[in-house]
Amino acid sequence: MYEDELIFLEKTASIDIFEYSEQGIKTILDSPKHYNHGLMIRAAKLSREGFYSLVKYNSSYMLLVPLAKDKGLILSPKIDSLNNSESSFSNIDFINHSTSLAELAYFLYTKESAPNWNRVIYNLNEISDPVKQVQPMKNLHAFHRYANKMVDYFAQLDDKKI
Repeated sequence: MYEDELIFLEKTASIDIFEYSEQGIKTILDSPKHYNHGLMIRAAKLSREGFYSLVKYNSSYMLLVPLAKDKGLILSPKIDSLNNSESSFSNIDFINHSTSLAELAYFLYTKESAPNWNRVIYNLNEISDPVKQVQPMKNLHAFHRYANKMVDYFAQLDDKKI
C-alpha cells in the first residue's frame, strides 16, 4: 500500500477512505474520521466483484471498490458543514470522477493495475431490510383474550359517559 499517496488522494479529492471486510469497517489511515458504521456495513454488502459500486444514501454517495470477495475500499466524500448542502456540486464531481477515483484507489492500495470494471449504482434509501420480529409471541390465545377485554372495558367507559 502506498500510504503517503493514499493520504494525498484523501486530501486532494476531499474523500475519506475506509476498508471493509468480514471483520467490519476500519479506517486505513490514521486520521480521525466520523462515519456511520451501520450504514457503511449495509452499503458494503452491496459490493460485487467485477464492478465499482456507487451507493446513494440520503443526499450523498459512497463508492465501493472491491479488492477480493469479501474485502474492499469505501470512498466517501468528506463531510464539510460549510459545503454540505443539496445544491453543492461536490456530489456531481464525486459521481463524475468515481470510476477514475476507484481505479486510482485500487492501484494505490494493491500496487497493481486497476481492472477496467463497469460502474453500478444503488440507492440505499430504496433498499429496505425486512422487518424482523424480535421476540415471537408465545401465547397468541392469551393475547387475543387480553385484547378483547381491553375493547370491552373501553366500551364500558363509553357507556358510562352517555
